[in-house]
Amino acid sequence: MPDGAGPVASSLGVTMRFTPHHVVVAVEGDVDPGTATDLRRVLGALVDRRHADVVLDLGGVGFLDGSGIEVIVTAASRLGAAGGRLTLRSPSRMTLRLLELTSVGDLVTVEMGDPADDLAAEQGVDEPQGSDQRAVEPVTRVAEEVRSPPSSPGNALSGGGDVLDAALRLVTVLARATVDGADGVSVSLERHGTVTTVAASDETIAQMDRDQYATGEGPCLSAAAEGRWFHVESLA
Repeated sequence: MPDGAGPVASSLGVTMRFTPHHVVVAVEGDVDPGTATDLRRVLGALVDRRHADVVLDLGGVGFLDGSGIEVIVTAASRLGAAGGRLTLRSPSRMTLRLLELTSVGDLVTVEMGDPADDLAAEQGVDEPQGSDQRAVEPVTRVAEEVRSPPSSPGNALSGGGDVLDAALRLVTVLARATVDGADGVSVSLERHGTVTTVAASDETIAQMDRDQYATGEGPCLSAAAEGRWFHVESLA
């Protein structure tokens, strides 16, 4: 796609802007298993077309789960292998914590700047390098600033439960993608005296867990109770 092309939209609400220095991909809406494919296609196409410097603007994202993190990790890895980089603009506190908790933050940098600097980049091509005052930092460094955010009513991070659940959902996504022979993954934890599934890679796996809870027996319950792995030959 030539420089200067107009916005390109997907069902997720993705637009692209081309500047002399990078491509800015702005996302609007929620990134979940149903919409992450759209983002994967956009970022994959940019990598295939050898756009080395990509800025992913997450300022318009209301929710981003493990499937979105998986897309980010894949794109960052491919860009890094090609000598490029992926920069996240205006990510939420939750996204920063997820990247930190899963130890993939070193793959990306974070830009806590103003989107208007894209216009400045187009108008100031002759300015010397280093004149841009945007704050660009490794994600692990930025995450330090939000490790202990102020506690307030309604703050999803104050109790840590939402962060833990989101991290566990990411674990299931990454495990399914990287463990050979894994058709599905789930995590069972005891909460309020009851074992429950807090993260599952798909509905089929979640239903298998519910069947075990209903009957009071099964490999997941046994593993949770005894702290060791169980292998079942037949799932029938």
